Amino acid sequence: MLNPSPPNSNDSNELAAGAAASWTVAFAYLGAALATLAFLKGLAVFLAIEAFGVVAAGVTLMLAVTLMALALQAKNVAEGVAGGGGSARRARASFDALAVKVGAGALLLAALLRVLPCSAWFDLPSPWVAALMPLLAGSALLCGHATGALLGAGEDRAFAVLIVLEPILRCLLAAVCATLGLGAQGLGPLASILCASGATTALARFWLPEEAPPAENGARHRRRARTPLAAPSALAALASFGLVAFLDVALVRLVLTPVEAARFAALAVASRFLVLLPFPLALLTMAAARGRLRRREPPLPEFLSKLALAFCALGLCVLLINELGGWVLGFVLDDGKYGGLERLYARYALAAAVYGLTEMVLLFGIALGRVSLALLPPVVLVIECTFFIERGTSAAACVSVVQAMAVLHFAIQAVVVLLPLLWSRRR
Repeated sequence: MLNPSPPNSNDSNELAAGAAASWTVAFAYLGAALATLAFLKGLAVFLAIEAFGVVAAGVTLMLAVTLMALALQAKNVAEGVAGGGGSARRARASFDALAVKVGAGALLLAALLRVLPCSAWFDLPSPWVAALMPLLAGSALLCGHATGALLGAGEDRAFAVLIVLEPILRCLLAAVCATLGLGAQGLGPLASILCASGATTALARFWLPEEAPPAENGARHRRRARTPLAAPSALAALASFGLVAFLDVALVRLVLTPVEAARFAALAVASRFLVLLPFPLALLTMAAARGRLRRREPPLPEFLSKLALAFCALGLCVLLINELGGWVLGFVLDDGKYGGLERLYARYALAAAVYGLTEMVLLFGIALGRVSLALLPPVVLVIECTFFIERGTSAAACVSVVQAMAVLHFAIQAVVVLLPLLWSRRR
């Protein structure tokens, strides 16, 4: 049996830096989640039910794209800390090239959706709402790329400020639209989201430093090896997870009436924190797993302990929602408009908690390089779309589909990631 190699000071410093970066990203995303919750709370109070459902669909679309942008962030982090003096300029050039491609594609798709009868297909109040959706997705992708490049250049504080600043700008711009009486059908808040994302992206691009500190010899290879999120398979897995976990709000608009779809969107929005809650712990678990692999230590015991911690935290939240669902729903949204959904809220919250555990397993599997393209969640997405079309007759039926898909997604990730590790331990 080989003895584990003793860790050297350089490895310890790299792992400590990785943990610090994970904490920075974790707190930034938690702050953004709280600010987004405040934004949605204000919309739920001031917007009609149908308009709120439209805005919720746009927000969930951006959340799904943000998970894909997370992989781009990781790639930029690797390039920023491992590159030479011109790495910041290369990050700017990479962003500019991506901005041209994404901007042109989003504008073309927006024009196409404006002409096609998408507003009738999804029961949207205006064809301009359909045209805004690809612009929102493109802005989320560019914002993730730009803020990731900023983080990769070592500007952790600026990154944290921008991630939290974006939803705050949404709130301010939406308040201005409400004061002026603009966008009562949801166009005003969606335009506010787009403007806030664009402003954040511009600041991130502007704040990139002119020069980056030189890297030590060999650091580029080592740091790139510790950045598994930059792999194409990881990008596909995160994108698929985002689609399955967040785009149900858009899918239900194909099968439900606008009011019923908005009630479903209210349940989804009020449960999103259960998917975002384990995200900081998942990032730290991924960094710890990579460190254990470098020290030739088994990563499974520590992961199982953190998974148990996430399970207890999510289970406690689901229990409280089951007992105090009406109060929680009224606090997050508006009890006068969305009352009577307590039982459905508890069921959806359970599905969101399962997605949170799936997120833990997925990021752990990415850290180990165990991402199977043959079993990626696009299969689950196809099944989910089929079930929504066949069985989506009410909000309750759609919640049942979400529950089934959450369990199926978790089972796939557990088989792909955990079963080989458990089998190797038994042998």
